[in-house]
Amino acid sequence: MSDFKITGNPAPEVGKEEFYSVNTLLPKIGLFSDQIPSNTLNHFEYPVTWEVYVLELGKWRKAKGNEKTGNTVSFTFLQRSLTRKGIRIVAKRGEQIAYLDIKTHPAEIPKIQSIELLDINGKKPTKPLAYGQTIKARVHCLHMDWQRVYVTLWEDDADGGGHDKLNEKNKAQTLSGTVKNGIADIDFKLTPDFKKIANARNANEGQTHEYYATAEIFLEEKVSSNNLNVNNSDYRPEPKQPAKKTIPAETKDKSKKDKKGIQPPSTGKKYDWVEEAFKIKPIFLPDPMEFTNSVMKIFVPDAEDEKKKKATTCTCKDFDLVWGGHPNLTCDFKKKVVEISKRQNFDPNHLMAVMWVETYKTFSTSLVKLMPTGKFRANGKPKKDNRGLNEKEIKDLPENFSGAVGLIQFTPVAIDELNNYYNYSLTKRKLALMSQLEQLDYVEKYIEYWIDANKIKSKLTLADLYLLVFSPSKMNGSNDSTTLYKEGTTYYKANESIDTDKENGITKKELAHRAYESLKEGSKKENKSSEFTCGVLDEKKIDDIPTSGVLEEMKIIADSHRAYLQETNKNRTADTEAGLAKMDCSEFVSRYLHKLGITKKIIYMTTANMNNENSFRKIIDNENIDLVEGSKLSTFKPQKGDVFAWGRTKNGSWGGHTGVVYEYDESNDTVTIMEAIGKSGAVGERKQVKNGGDSETNCTRTAIYDRLGGALFGHDGWFGYYRPKNYTKKL
Repeated sequence: MSDFKITGNPAPEVGKEEFYSVNTLLPKIGLFSDQIPSNTLNHFEYPVTWEVYVLELGKWRKAKGNEKTGNTVSFTFLQRSLTRKGIRIVAKRGEQIAYLDIKTHPAEIPKIQSIELLDINGKKPTKPLAYGQTIKARVHCLHMDWQRVYVTLWEDDADGGGHDKLNEKNKAQTLSGTVKNGIADIDFKLTPDFKKIANARNANEGQTHEYYATAEIFLEEKVSSNNLNVNNSDYRPEPKQPAKKTIPAETKDKSKKDKKGIQPPSTGKKYDWVEEAFKIKPIFLPDPMEFTNSVMKIFVPDAEDEKKKKATTCTCKDFDLVWGGHPNLTCDFKKKVVEISKRQNFDPNHLMAVMWVETYKTFSTSLVKLMPTGKFRANGKPKKDNRGLNEKEIKDLPENFSGAVGLIQFTPVAIDELNNYYNYSLTKRKLALMSQLEQLDYVEKYIEYWIDANKIKSKLTLADLYLLVFSPSKMNGSNDSTTLYKEGTTYYKANESIDTDKENGITKKELAHRAYESLKEGSKKENKSSEFTCGVLDEKKIDDIPTSGVLEEMKIIADSHRAYLQETNKNRTADTEAGLAKMDCSEFVSRYLHKLGITKKIIYMTTANMNNENSFRKIIDNENIDLVEGSKLSTFKPQKGDVFAWGRTKNGSWGGHTGVVYEYDESNDTVTIMEAIGKSGAVGERKQVKNGGDSETNCTRTAIYDRLGGALFGHDGWFGYYRPKNYTKKL
């Protein structure tokens, strides 16, 4: 057995650099060691070369771009490696060969590993680009699929690499993209406006401009890319001075004009030549076309075979969902289904298939009944069809009428579970009178509740999703033959049509068959959408569309002057009008965290739970809040979305305050805070009103405090600023 072996971690974590080594003994080239010339006994004569292979279609293929040399080398595996059928590291020294099979596993936390700037075809440019072309920012991410990453393009005036404060005024553009298979590709068009930014200081600063990009998520520290050069078409080299002539003027021959008798212009001025002013139009080059397929590298994600010139952001068009052509559906509805599926980890087509079945093919949020259509059969009997009852018909029924209701057929048991867990006050009537978009929120909450209750970690299949909706208590330990409802029970009678073989009641297999039939039928061309109304917009235009984020929602609450009260009853955590009617500062912050998606329900907490990071994380039951490093210092400047807190014991009792940062104004060094405040107001109340803040007290409000004033940093018992992370809603 050869003692030439690779040592290193065979199960590396994605994104973590791992080192691999071989022993340093030299190989024997012949039968006897004395066949090796004595003057060649050094490692440089027998270098170790490293290669990486991937298993594709049953064959090992060398992944180019991963060749290395040395006794010890390092490899960093990216998210893409998780999808490989096999990965093998191969080391060679002379005739000796060693290999190590690799099985990567996911990173524990979401992370941006690196960002690189490429040309439109995803290649590293070999020469400077030109204005009018496109820069592709490729962000390599770990454990972040379907999350958004924000990339900013900067023109670089500073020395060295990385992001520098010198470049804060050189921001060209910020765009966002969604991570898929470990990468997000975001395209920046090099417009003339970018050139104006680059030439703001000096149009003649050089022949090329340098650009770099930064990427960030969850308001965390930026990750910087390499620099990329772009030709400065405004650059004009200094004209060369003509060499001095040594011929004396009196010996100079006559000009051609004089010899030919050409007269000067009528102005009487003498000219050797006449110049005419003209403009040089800057050249904007198009992006190069890609005619050949490039070889894939193992740890650089594959470029898509077909790239659209403009990014389409019409979600319902991109996903083209089953039953997408249903007359009762809008593009906004389909978009929301996609968003829910991303958060809860299942295929959006599967939820569409389930809802079609559950609503008797109507996608109605109401109670569905077989109702007259207004048409008649040949025998004179009225035609009937399933439809959802209208508003008047619903209001004529009791609050909790009989029968299931809505997109996934909420039953009394399901409604009670949601009310108890989330402190809702849902009734069948309330659900039936909701719009489709409103009711989808409760569809997601129901699915989320049972995913947690059943401790489901993997992606839901269609069969599992329908089982979770239909009979969630049977999720764990069930198989195809599991009986969900026995013959003779109430639920069996209501769903008897599912029992096709009339044996063993309604089984999981029979339920799944109904869902798959819906998926198959909904996939037919005539049942999918033929027109898409959400349009095609580029990424920048999408970002420019004003949409209401959580901060704006909380500001509406703050500015509506809800009464201040330190509640101790269920209203403190109820997501109802009664719950929103009165609140104190901690309840206001708890509702903010819930709206962000940090907590699954509104948490009962006080400022005493916020005196340190561990305590805060414990009360919200997750680690999605950080005490920002340095926020206890006078130099710290908060950002929107931060949560401030202070607290201390005085005269034997606890007192504290907290609120949410709406914005920070560096020019005035003031912080706009959304809060619920008591009757006496804050420290320095007059000053905050003078700053332009709300003068109302004993209610929710928007205040404007001095950053270092007594209401914030200067207050006794100052904790600092906490920053939410990993939230699922728009800030």
